[in-house]
Amino acid sequence: MLNKILKKIKFFINLDLRRKLQKLNLYPRFVKENFFLKLYSRFIFNIIFLNRFNKLRKKLLNKVYEDKKYKKKNFLVSLPRSGSMFVRCSLSSYNELYYKIGDGIPKYDSINDKWIFAYRPILESNVWGLLDPEKFNQSLFLSNDKKENNEVVFSRYPSTEVDLFDINFAKPVVLFRNPYDQILSLYNKHQYKFSNSPIDINYKLLKDSIEIYENFINFWKNYSLNKIPKEDYLFIKYDDLIDKSDEKFLEILTFFNYPIDLNYIKKSVDINSKDNTFERLKNIKINKIRFTDQSKLKETSLKIKDIFYKELEGKKIENAYQKLND
Repeated sequence: MLNKILKKIKFFINLDLRRKLQKLNLYPRFVKENFFLKLYSRFIFNIIFLNRFNKLRKKLLNKVYEDKKYKKKNFLVSLPRSGSMFVRCSLSSYNELYYKIGDGIPKYDSINDKWIFAYRPILESNVWGLLDPEKFNQSLFLSNDKKENNEVVFSRYPSTEVDLFDINFAKPVVLFRNPYDQILSLYNKHQYKFSNSPIDINYKLLKDSIEIYENFINFWKNYSLNKIPKEDYLFIKYDDLIDKSDEKFLEILTFFNYPIDLNYIKKSVDINSKDNTFERLKNIKINKIRFTDQSKLKETSLKIKDIFYKELEGKKIENAYQKLND
């Protein structure tokens, strides 16, 4: 008799909060309109919400503070408009295909403007990004060692902070784009942030973008000193990433110590190519997209090219870019 009682108690303790409330006849069947019953429904809602969020909070804290923080970690580092979205999507496709989790083809969420995968190996590098509900992803909670070893921290360091991992333990792939092309693409996207006029030049955006690029390239150039390329770090230029996608993606996977399957590499790159991406989006209303409208880009270039090179000394950072692999 005592064993039965103990089993029932153990069974009840192991139930989730909702089932416990149902067993005790405390769970409301629907949101009540009566003032006092409505308050009660809200009270139940709040304790269930806090209970479920607390479980998530514990997992996040474990990931941040107890999950081998100071071991070497794969990093993907890039300024905006430099090919990082292509690499991140290709990494997700490759993981889906290699581990038989999915078909590698992302679904585009046009409401929130994001690509959805069954599995994403990409980790946030800072607490602000980690605690964005839109970016919670299941890769935080996978315990499989093989998948954990394939996780990649995405960052724009030093233009944004890294506070979840120690940058000194990074094993970084750093993407660089020709500074004028990168800043032109960025300017084209954000030029009306401080002015609605298509004629006005947004000098602040131009100057800030040049300063960010200069800090970025100087930091990683200095970082590479006394380190071994393709062993301690890997620098990849945007043009090579686009023109030799299969080859460069193989380099990235090899550097990250991924298991290699050449067929899946080709398939992952093809899935996320510009042509195939546009094909999947042809019947979808797009809020924004990683590919720049070339006609608008030419118009923008006519406005800012002379200013970039003559007034703002853009040639200086372009020379630094050209010397990257020296």
